[in-house]
Amino acid sequence: MLRYIHVGSQILDGGIQFAFWDTVTDRFIEYNGTQVFDDWNDFLLWRAGEEDKYPQHPLDRFLTLME
Repeated sequence: MLRYIHVGSQILDGGIQFAFWDTVTDRFIEYNGTQVFDDWNDFLLWRAGEEDKYPQHPLDRFLTLME
């Protein structure tokens, strides 16, 4: 199962950072060495090139958790 984790506003411009926790593997989802993302576009940028890294978690599943 995948969980959305609100990390909070840890950056200077007031953005809201988040991560995704995989409860099956007990690890944060990581794309290109990054586990914490600033917004949806940042997530898509880091995910680029590694789209198939977590086939059990399709893109729409990530988006649904953020709503």
